[in-house]
Amino acid sequence: MGADGRAETGVSVGLLPGQFIVGEGNVPGTDPDAVSARMSRVEWWVAAGNTRSVDVAQRLGVTREGVLRRRSAHRGVRHDSEVWSVLSEEWPCPGEASEAPEAGVKAELDRLMAGFAGAFTNTGGSRSELDVIRDVFIPQGRIISNVGVKPVIYDLDAFIEPRQKMLTDGTLTEFSEWEVSESTEILGSIAHRFSRYRKSGIHHGESFQSSGHKTTQFLRTPAGWRIASLAWDDVAATTTA
Repeated sequence: MGADGRAETGVSVGLLPGQFIVGEGNVPGTDPDAVSARMSRVEWWVAAGNTRSVDVAQRLGVTREGVLRRRSAHRGVRHDSEVWSVLSEEWPCPGEASEAPEAGVKAELDRLMAGFAGAFTNTGGSRSELDVIRDVFIPQGRIISNVGVKPVIYDLDAFIEPRQKMLTDGTLTEFSEWEVSESTEILGSIAHRFSRYRKSGIHHGESFQSSGHKTTQFLRTPAGWRIASLAWDDVAATTTA
């Protein structure tokens, strides 16, 4: 930990399969007492597309902040890195048992949103995993684009199919999307979230960056929390050199 109260942890799970096993019990710097007493911020660095490490970060309640493109090299190939973090006030302290149920629900909703955004990622040669969308939604879920003059309402298959094609045929490459802020309300077996996101990639050979807003509704089902519907509105994209 640095003098500025910031700690950093990196995980290599996935780069060398089977060499490292990481879980809540052996991640440096993630002891609740240590975080609340000595650290202001813990950073988690992970190779983009490294789903096993991302799963651990999500279980720990860490927030994804963004992607640094081609930050690191492995076996002669440059890879994107994701930056995740947790602040001291976000980490549950001993004695907060009364808040634990809602905190657990919030962590589950965070996981669903991160899973949805991460399903599109195809940076650094990784492959998008759009089937994850079916895992985080109820089967009857709806996804709504309100970007143009009229809203476009998709069921899951209608939403996934054209995006699967774009993300695998070279039309859209080096793409990633991440949540930058959110406000979540949990009321019994339903929940709602307003969020702001950013995304970047290369579309038809042109680099771009964009941002937008989402409104997401959640339901508690026998299988756990799931997304029932999601609507988004994009801000106009800007091209980059």
